[in-house]
Order: sequence, then structure tokens, then C-alpha cells
Amino acid sequence: MQSAFQTFQRASQTRDEDPDFFQAARFRYYGLKNGPEWMAQETKRINAQKMDPVLDKYRSQYADLDAQSEVQKGYTESIATIRDKQSSLKEGVAGNMDFLRDLLMDKQQKVSAYNRFIDLTSPSSETVAAIAPASPLVAYFAGLPSSFLTALDVFLAILVLFVLVLGLSKSGVAFTSFRVWLASLFTPKPTFPTILPPASPALGPMSR
Repeated sequence: MQSAFQTFQRASQTRDEDPDFFQAARFRYYGLKNGPEWMAQETKRINAQKMDPVLDKYRSQYADLDAQSEVQKGYTESIATIRDKQSSLKEGVAGNMDFLRDLLMDKQQKVSAYNRFIDLTSPSSETVAAIAPASPLVAYFAGLPSSFLTALDVFLAILVLFVLVLGLSKSGVAFTSFRVWLASLFTPKPTFPTILPPASPALGPMSR
């Protein structure tokens, strides 16, 4: 123990130049002095003193990596969400474009059909102009003003109503008179031969 104490004193004088030698001499001297329990506690303290900085470093690195992993995970989830939104938006835009295209085509077909109807019914159209020479009656009525045609339609409607009323009262005097009038219009009038008076012998035949 005396030898260990002397070695410890010499190591204390050069502890800055050789710290490992100082720690070894110190540990040997106090281990002999304080016994095995102190040596076990001191060994544990020295190991902790040496290992704690290393462990702290690794813990810090692990925490940094874990944080970076969470950030990367957040980026990945954000990118996936953005892609899903882009895909949904793309599908929605494609569906709206298809709907608008179908709607536009339907409107164009309706406009074309309406223009065709106007072209076929317009008096100035080529189709009506081609039909008009083949039917003089159509050409005649096509040249009349629209007000006259309207009045003619009203007159025909009144005439049809009048005939219907008369038809419902067939036994009436008005229907009988109307039927006689119509029959007189379509029945040819009889023609009678001209009878000349007998000729006089003295005067000779009479001229008409």
C-alpha cells in the first residue's frame, strides 16, 4: 500500500501531462485503501463518465434522425395528398369537359334543326322557291300579306264552326236552307229548247 501511495503522489505531480497514469495510480491506491466496494462504484463512475458523452451523442443523432424521418414522412404524405388532389381535379375537369362537349353538341344539333326548319318554311328559301313554280296556287298565296292569310284562316274557322252548328241541328230551318243553297250551287241548271212560232204562208218564215 505504501508503494501504491508513492506511485499516486508521483502521478499527481504529472497528472496534466499523463492523465491516464494518474487515474490508474489513483484507482490502485484508493482501491487498496477503501476496498472492493469503492472500486466497483469508482469503476461504474468512470465508465459512466466515459460513456455518457458517447451515449448522449448517439441519442442526439437518433433524435435528429427520428425528427428527419417524421419530416420526410410528412413530406411524403403531403406529396401523396397533392397527387390525389391533382388526380381528382384532373378527373373532375375531364368529366366537366365531356359534359360541356355533349351539351354543346346537343345545342348545335338543336340550332341546326331550327335553322333547317326556318330554311324550309321561309318564303325566300330555295326549297320553297323550287316548290312554288310547280304549284301556282301556293305561289299565289305565298305572295299575299300575312294579315290577309290570318283573316282567311279566321273566316275558314268561322265557316267550319257554322257548318258544325248546322250539322248538330239537322232538322233546323237554317240547315235546310243552307243545304238547298249548296245544292243549287253544284246542281246544273236545265236548258230549255227554243220553240219558234209556226211560219205564216203570207209573210214567209220568221227570223229570230
